[in-house]
Amino acid sequence: MLRFAYLFYNLNVVWGMLLILLLILSINVLEGIITKPIVQQSREGNMPLLLTFPIVGCFTIGSIFLFSSSSPLSYVHAESENGWIGTIYMVCGGFFCVSALLGWFISYFSILNSNDKRNKTIALNFFIAIVTLTFLLVAAILFGSI
Repeated sequence: MLRFAYLFYNLNVVWGMLLILLLILSINVLEGIITKPIVQQSREGNMPLLLTFPIVGCFTIGSIFLFSSSSPLSYVHAESENGWIGTIYMVCGGFFCVSALLGWFISYFSILNSNDKRNKTIALNFFIAIVTLTFLLVAAILFGSI
């Protein structure tokens, strides 16, 4: 069972890296086909939609790790030293939710005056901080589960 878990995690890392590479390549191809401002506007509009996948994934995996009695990482098994992974998955899911809401705010509210510009700048800085913190937590899950 533990060997399967290690294999599962390592395959997910490889799969994630391949998906990131494909996304980067597709964005570069799109920028070559159509103009960069159109791609940027489309990317901003799709950000909340793209964040639904990690939200659902983090909450699902966190729930399985925390509440499943058959999971070796659940709190039912007190001898597990990696029980914190399920909690971090749930926290990452919450941070992804906040990122999606901020992405929605950034992409759909236009700047009409200096107050709107200040609010959008604050939201953008907060979005960058939340995404950075989420990235660090996902890296902690990755390194803690290997």
